[in-house]
Amino acid sequence: MKRLHLTLDDRLFEEILAVAETKGIPPTSLVVANLEDLYLKNDAVDYDKLLITLCDEANQKPLDEPFLLSELPSFAELIISSAKKAHISPSPVRARVGKSFNAAVRNKKVGNVKRATKDDGSPLNKAGVAMYINSSLKTEEE
Repeated sequence: MKRLHLTLDDRLFEEILAVAETKGIPPTSLVVANLEDLYLKNDAVDYDKLLITLCDEANQKPLDEPFLLSELPSFAELIISSAKKAHISPSPVRARVGKSFNAAVRNKKVGNVKRATKDDGSPLNKAGVAMYINSSLKTEEE
């Protein structure tokens, strides 16, 4: 995967940050999704739609049972089909989607889904991969 350095004026940068924040995703994910829509058209991964679907699936997981993002049906399907459509290997696609999902969870955009934690409060991981939980306890409102 290639990197591109962009210089943006302050207004554009602030607008990108604001839109990304309202969607609960990292600004980079927003920019990449928009560029794919512009240049790859029908071959682009619809990250917004995918994130919404993943959030819905996460909210349907059994309460208080830790799960991996890869256990959600749409994420598992992404590994095969969407990665082909994105013209890149599955790893960067999974990483981008995982980062967006984690940001949405952190920003409380996924209902009562939150990062799963151990008894000592540290994040629960499985082989270094973040685990989540559909909590039966209401998430505190900000």
